[in-house]
Amino acid sequence: MTHVLYGKRIKLRKLLNTDQMDIYHHIQDEEIRINTPLALPFSLSDVQDYIEKANLNQNHQQFGIEHYDSEQVIGVVSIYNIHSEKPFVGYWISKSYRQMGLSKEALQLILAFNLEKLFLPLIYATVLDRNIASIKVLTSSGFKYSHSIEDLQKNNGKNHQIMHYCLDLTGLIPNDLS
Repeated sequence: MTHVLYGKRIKLRKLLNTDQMDIYHHIQDEEIRINTPLALPFSLSDVQDYIEKANLNQNHQQFGIEHYDSEQVIGVVSIYNIHSEKPFVGYWISKSYRQMGLSKEALQLILAFNLEKLFLPLIYATVLDRNIASIKVLTSSGFKYSHSIEDLQKNNGKNHQIMHYCLDLTGLIPNDLS
């Protein structure tokens, strides 16, 4: 993947080996551990493997979220399972960059990339019911609630619901491509 996607405050780009320390530092955050499927603890070796796999996997498009001011990766946004019937998005962002609209900007950039390059008519997302900020990012980006299932793993001693969302882009994809 050689795509670079430019936004107002961030750009999405290929993950690089030089991003290892930034990613390692950011994903030690408890909120990322609770709200993403990343298995922690995550060692530097794990980060190196993560970057290598992200760049080699033809079924996923993963981008580092680089903030223009810091010129460092502050998170990751991805479309997974692009060759399946249920492609889905996922993202995480460093604690110090939350509540700034950067997750929404990253999501909108990757959705625009989908419309230009991948042509996926439906994109899915899952989020824990406790992750109100991510629910707002999804719904304000056009995702519609589909259903919930109970999360079998307790977080902080409490069961949560895994909420499923879907974005229907059928009308935006040319008929001969969908």
